Parts: sequence; C-alpha cells; structure tokens
Amino acid sequence: MEELFGLSMDVAMVFLLAVFLPVLAVVAVMAWRNRVMLKLGLRNIPRRKSQTVLIVVGIMISTLIMAAAFGTGDSISYSIRDNAVGSLGTIDEIIVSARASESDIIGSATYFPFQRYQQLKAELEALSVSESIDGLAPSIGEPVPTVNNRTSLSEGQMRVVGVDPDTLDGFGRFHLLSGEEVRLDTLGPNDALINEEAANELDAVAGDELVSFVAGSSVNFRVQGVVDSGGLAGRDSTLLVRLDRAQQMFGRQGQVNSMAVSNLGGVIDGAQRSDEVTDALRVLFTDRTVAGDLKDLLHRNDVIDELASPRLTVGEQMSADLSTLTDGLSESRLSDRFIGALADEDVQEEVLDALARLELSEVERQASTLFAGLAEFRVVDIKKQALEAADRVGSGVTSIFIVMGLFSIMVGVLLIFLIFVMLAAARRSEMGMARAVGAKRRHLVQMFLFEGTAYSLMSGAIGVVLGLGASAIIVYVANRILQGGGSGAPENFVMVAHFEIRSAIVAYCLGMVITLGTVGVSAYQVSQLNIVSAVRGLPTPVRLSETPFRYVLFGPLRAFVRP
Repeated sequence: MEELFGLSMDVAMVFLLAVFLPVLAVVAVMAWRNRVMLKLGLRNIPRRKSQTVLIVVGIMISTLIMAAAFGTGDSISYSIRDNAVGSLGTIDEIIVSARASESDIIGSATYFPFQRYQQLKAELEALSVSESIDGLAPSIGEPVPTVNNRTSLSEGQMRVVGVDPDTLDGFGRFHLLSGEEVRLDTLGPNDALINEEAANELDAVAGDELVSFVAGSSVNFRVQGVVDSGGLAGRDSTLLVRLDRAQQMFGRQGQVNSMAVSNLGGVIDGAQRSDEVTDALRVLFTDRTVAGDLKDLLHRNDVIDELASPRLTVGEQMSADLSTLTDGLSESRLSDRFIGALADEDVQEEVLDALARLELSEVERQASTLFAGLAEFRVVDIKKQALEAADRVGSGVTSIFIVMGLFSIMVGVLLIFLIFVMLAAARRSEMGMARAVGAKRRHLVQMFLFEGTAYSLMSGAIGVVLGLGASAIIVYVANRILQGGGSGAPENFVMVAHFEIRSAIVAYCLGMVITLGTVGVSAYQVSQLNIVSAVRGLPTPVRLSETPFRYVLFGPLRAFVRP
C-alpha cells in the first residue's frame, strides 16, 4: 500500500516520526532533569498490576484499530500484486491489433502477419526505447475445449498458446514442477506442455493424451511435462505448443494475434519502465495524419475547458494524461507526448464522455470514427495497471477501516482522558500533600505525563502486535469466504497475510501522537486542584458565578425594555 487518503505512506511516516520523536525527546529531557517526579510517576505502575493492565488495554485501542487497518490494506495490496506478478511473470505489456479483418472470429483476437513482428523488431532497434526492452515475443492464444483421454476430465476453456522458441530472450525459460528446465524446441508436432492449473483441472501427468477440438475437428497432443504457471505459460489452464504447430492447428500459417513485451529489469522493477515503453510504442503505431485530424477536431475552447475541469472520479494518472492532452491541443505542433496520451484507450473514453456531456453529437461521432483508425496496434500496460489496481484497492480498504474505526478511536481518546481523571481522583490526597510540601503545579503535570508516556509506550507496542494479528485473522476469514466460492469470488485468488514495516511505524507513531496529546491535556486538567480540599479529602469547591445565569441571558432584553 503506497497511499492513504491520497497521501504517500512514506510522507506520512516521515511526518509522524518528525512529530513523535521530538516530543519523546522533550519528555526524556524533562525526566532526566526531574528524576524525583519521574520516580513518583513510575512507582505506581508495578504496584497496581491489575490497574496497569486495565490502563494499557484502554490506551491501546486506537493503535490496535489503525494497525489492523494498515495490516489488512497491506495484505490485500500484496496479495493482488503477487497474483498479478505470478500471472504475468516477465510480461509487462501486451500488443494486439487495433484493426479488424474479414477473417476475424468473435471472441478471438485479430490476427496480423508474422512479418509485422519482424518489422517492428527492426524499428525498435532504431529507437532509444529499445534500451528499456529486453524481450519481444509473438504468439497465438485461443481457447478450445480439451479432454484428457485417461481421466475423461475436460476443460471447456483450455487456452492453447503457441510460442516461437527463438523469441524467448528476456522472458526466461520454462521449468517443470520439479525445477528442471524444459525447451520448446524439443517438442514434436504432437507434443505439448501444460501448466499446473491445467494439470489440476484434467488430473493430467506427463504421458497423458489430450484431445483439443478446433472448428469441428480434433487434435491430439501428448503431455511432455507440467510447467510452472505464469508468464507465457499463463495462470489459467494453458496448453503450450510451438508457434508453427499452433498456426497449423488454427489455420493461421504465417500469422500471430499478439505480442508480449518484457521490459528491462525484474518482474516488478520492469513495470517502472512501462510509461516510457508504452508511450514510445503508441507513438510508433499511431497514424500521425489521423492524430492531426483529431487535434483539429478537438481544438475547441469548450472541449478543452471540459477536459481540463477537475472531476472527483478521475484518478491521478488520468488527470495527468488529460493535462497532457489539453496542453497538446493548445500547441501548434503535434508532439509525441500528445500522441501517446491520445492513443490511450482510457483517455479516448474520457474524450468521448466529455463530448457527450457537451451534447456535441456530431463531433462525438467523428471522433469515434477517427479513434477507430488512429493506431495500427493497441498497447496495454497490463502489469502496471494490475499493480496500480492493487495499491488502489489496498488504500481503499484501509481508508474504509480507519473511517469506520474513527468512532472507536474517539471512544478510546475519551477513555484515556477518563482513566487519568480517575487516577487523579484516587491520588488526590497524595497530590495535595505534594503541593503542600512545595511541589508546583507543573510538577504534577510532569508526574502524570511520565506515567502516561510509560503506559503509552507499552500499549502502543502491544496494540501494533495485536492489530497485525487481527489483520491476519481477517485475511484468514476472507480466504475461507473466497474458498466457499460463489459468483463474485475471484478464481484462484488467495490472500496472504503481509504487512510493511512502514505501516507498523505509521500505526505506532499515530497511536502514540494521539495518546500523548490526550495524556498531556488530561494531565494539565487534573493538576488543577485546591490544596486544602485535596489534603483533607473534601470535595473540590465549585466556584459559583457572582451573576446568576438568567440575568446574563436576559440582560440584553432588560436593557432594551427598561429605560
């Protein structure tokens, strides 16, 4: 989880540490200079153990709630990221054709010549962005029904993926579940690999014969091994064959229907280059003539103002893309940044929505037509989108938990205040005698502040530990619910209990700041006592106003009526 209420967690951690550590340092200096008050404040902690436990439990409520919220948010964010990374592996972007053809089939991606991949590879080598790309692999992917002859189990949506063994640079190798490396170029025409999910669905093992049904005919494959899921092997049930075999199987000789891009770096680090790579590819695939026509069509003050107007439903990234778009509309030249933003499908939807809000139906129709012919290929930064979605979901869940827990946090603050008021009432005679022998009011404040700080340090640590434990229980319950299935349950998704050290620090510091602030206010409040009444154990005298309240309330009315 990277943000909370739009604020970076790193910034929140630094700010809270900048508040908490100086306050703690001031209290430590005060304790070092007033050791007598320190001993008087701390001596009651070990004396009354049951009271100490009660106070610690009462004080730790706010920290526990925040730690549980942060831990749950981190777990959800980490689980979604882990699922995305496990599914995509080294794949960072997907390139598919943006133009339909006569031979297209409903539910299947548009095919394009294999030679276009070879041309693209040569074009990329001439661009600076090639330094950020370490792999480009053409492939075919189609869902087909498949049956295991040995077990008679079937998979209605088995995805057959054809990959060229000579284009796997940057994508890593395929490994069997045993860890042994397996190469695609060793597969025969009727040999195939399956991933772990397909093996589970079909109860298949090496040597089994699978039958796939394509266009009314059947194709037999012999399983040569079960490979790890993820990347080109897919996360859903996947049957992996050589590209030439897949082309023959689907009658698509010399064609492919997608290209996978692997950015330089690891499975997560590579996503940091997605903006650079995606923009460069979109500019490369865009027809600049059509982009110029769109620029002329949208170059209207009402359209620019509508696109530039702030909207709560638009995220930070979309706001930046729309800002780039409006800046490009105002410029005379056709910049690459403008083209990159214009080729984004999400930006195109926002533009069409803006035209609909302005009731410019004819302009909307023309823009929709131009968008359809804008680019040769569509570039999807799939991994970056998945990682950003994980952060949004984690931040949203944490925000909901904290908002729902605000009432409990406020109750906890009130409880802290009442605890110290009750402690002061129980020690009123002791405090009165201390004042009688020369202690000043600030000494009483320090005494309660030292005691409250000790309670806070203990309760904060315990609250963080229990809060993280509570988040682990929430994750366990959520997994049981997901395993129960249902139409809304995501398939093959398992939540993992996880928390960041940063979140634990933020929860601890935030709980400490709230607690220390409440302790300081309550310590100042309880230090106000009458020495004589406190020593004798008499009730605190209540100062009555010299002027009755009714005279104060109706005074202006009497002044108006009477002469």
